Amino acid sequence: MRLAWEFDWPGSRIEPAVTSLAWTGDAESGLLASGNESGVVGITLTHFSPPHSSDSARYNFNLRGHHSAVSCVTWNRAKGKLASSDQSGVIYVWARNEERWSVELVNERGVKVKDVNWSMCGTAALICYEDNFVLIGSASGQRVWSTNYPANQNVACGVWLNAQLVVIAFANGNLQLLSNDGANLSERKLCEDDELVRIVSPPNDERMAILAKSGIVFILHSFDQVDPYIFEDVGVSTIDWTSDGKYLAAITPHGEIYILDDEARLIHRDCIHVPHGRKVTAFTWAHEGRALIVAVGGNIHVARVYPRVPSLYRLLSYKVWKLIGGDGSKVESLAIPRAEKDTIKEYDHHIIRCEIPSNSGVHNFVSSLSDSRSYCTIKWNVTSGRSFSLCIEHLGGLVPILLGRLVSRVRPRFHINIHPSLSCHSPLETPLLFSGAYSRVEDTASIPQTSSLNRHSIPRLSLWRRSTRRLRALISRRVARPIDAPLAHVSSNLSCTNFKVTASLDNTPTLIANVAYKTSVLHLQPRQMTVRLTDIDDPGEDWELLRSWAGKYCEMKEVVAAVERKGISKKRWHDELEDIDFIDGGGERGEEEELLRDHEEQNTEETSEIINDEDAKTKLDGIKEELNELQRRVDLIEKKAITRPDVKKELRQVSKSLKKIKAAVSDGKSNRRVYTLHNKTPFWNEHNQVYQLDFGGRVTQESAKNFQIEFDGTQSLQFGRIEGGAYTLDFRRPFSPIQAFSIALASITQRLK
Repeated sequence: MRLAWEFDWPGSRIEPAVTSLAWTGDAESGLLASGNESGVVGITLTHFSPPHSSDSARYNFNLRGHHSAVSCVTWNRAKGKLASSDQSGVIYVWARNEERWSVELVNERGVKVKDVNWSMCGTAALICYEDNFVLIGSASGQRVWSTNYPANQNVACGVWLNAQLVVIAFANGNLQLLSNDGANLSERKLCEDDELVRIVSPPNDERMAILAKSGIVFILHSFDQVDPYIFEDVGVSTIDWTSDGKYLAAITPHGEIYILDDEARLIHRDCIHVPHGRKVTAFTWAHEGRALIVAVGGNIHVARVYPRVPSLYRLLSYKVWKLIGGDGSKVESLAIPRAEKDTIKEYDHHIIRCEIPSNSGVHNFVSSLSDSRSYCTIKWNVTSGRSFSLCIEHLGGLVPILLGRLVSRVRPRFHINIHPSLSCHSPLETPLLFSGAYSRVEDTASIPQTSSLNRHSIPRLSLWRRSTRRLRALISRRVARPIDAPLAHVSSNLSCTNFKVTASLDNTPTLIANVAYKTSVLHLQPRQMTVRLTDIDDPGEDWELLRSWAGKYCEMKEVVAAVERKGISKKRWHDELEDIDFIDGGGERGEEEELLRDHEEQNTEETSEIINDEDAKTKLDGIKEELNELQRRVDLIEKKAITRPDVKKELRQVSKSLKKIKAAVSDGKSNRRVYTLHNKTPFWNEHNQVYQLDFGGRVTQESAKNFQIEFDGTQSLQFGRIEGGAYTLDFRRPFSPIQAFSIALASITQRLK
């Protein structure tokens, strides 16, 4: 057996830590459920092989509802539902409804849940509570059977063997076999001086694996088996079967992975990196035993499982892929055949679907447009209190990509940049200066000595707090940090009714958005906002437009050159002008064919160079100097003594077209559209006496700042408040991430309703 681990990928680190994992699906595709410390449940699409066609449908769902850490997530494979429980004992059953997951059932006893397990047919669930209460409930929420065990029988967990049999494991080492209606069928003692903590069984199989607190693993092929198979002396913390029951994975807190067969014989041993002070928090099999997913806090490790030893060809391809940094695009620089290059590139596919940009591609991502919808969360940074992070939702957690730093409060201004966690060089972290209520500064050599630092210490807590704030403010003002230039600026007027967003990105105009609010001081109407959005699609990518620019430029260049070469004078201007074929002119061709024959070959080569070169936009930018000279020559010709009004008209058309092309080639602004958009008007709920909008479950708190914007009849931007002082932000074309984030910051800062 061999485990091929995916290299460090953009979605492999999320916040906060993952506490539980569960997977359902088939050999090629499936759904990965995750629970984390913040109480969010994530459902993410997985593909073992690259999909045949690109799909813009939503692939990740962050489900909010729990108010404490999620302790367990488990799939009802038959019904396609998900059950999740948290530390406070609340159980939610989630069901999919078109493009969203919603709560179907809620169970709350106020007691912590130890284990939740669905039957194979999906019609019932076994729930074990910390107070020794055990119940079996139907999928519709009805209680089928329940009992309360005595205090000396500490219930640890339970599992379904099939649709009729249930096994309950107790901390004292006992096992109890029950029918689905609660009848006690059999009991046995598994171990004397150890506690049982977990029991698992393959679907519709009487085999079971039991984990003891000491790390010993017991495997039984039937409940009545006298001598269990034992795997011990490794300190295992969690176990799980593959869907076919062929392999059992046993993992220690320090990342050691043991793959066993159904007789507890070791087949393969592997290890993942676990940072000091952390441990493995969850793991699950996926794709019918072809993949293994392990969570170490917020770090996700994914491996492809090869039951047999792979071929030397596969091993070498994987080794090369790792040596080039896990980036298949770098393989093009290697002198190897095309078939081997394609094989190495296959390792770039990640089993867990992820559209988070890499560190090197984040700049292009934040300034690009996409037809697929992005689901993000704006998180207020509590430690600084002056910045917001735009995070992509992934696996129930968040991956930050942009940071908006408030630089002025009186007249709100934000600087937007790439989040430090994705920058090539992160800003220097301020050293921890205080470790207790009366701790002293350990090192102030790099801090300018001012009067605020030379005061004598007074052992009073309130004074110490004031001194701490002053010192932190001093450090933030005086200590230099290598901060990159902002990608965008968000500024407003004094009344916060008009916001301007400017950017310093490549191939984008300076002004990318403008937001204006119609004030309603008495709060008699909902907030009204108007957004003027600049289309930031790069015109350099439009090859037809480039071809048009190049062709018009060469034609006009020949017009001016021919006019000057013929020798323009007051007497002969009319005669010479008739021989020139203007761009907008028609009629028969005469001597102009002979006139331009000398330059025909030169024109063909120049146009071909402009159009066919890979860096066509750079070539067009180089034309600007010649365009300036051509403009001067056209102006000079137009000033000459010309009496015929139609000739003047033709020359004015040439001059006007030349100016337009010059502006287009210079910065592309004349070809960028500006959209004027308005927020969707909410409807009045007479019963609740409030204005409402349908946010599809993405917004959980009422706020006047919540809004939606539609473009071409489709919702393109949605912003709303959730718990914890955070906001959700969903957007698609024509909004880029940096434009959507800027508009959201304007809404957060705007003071009037």
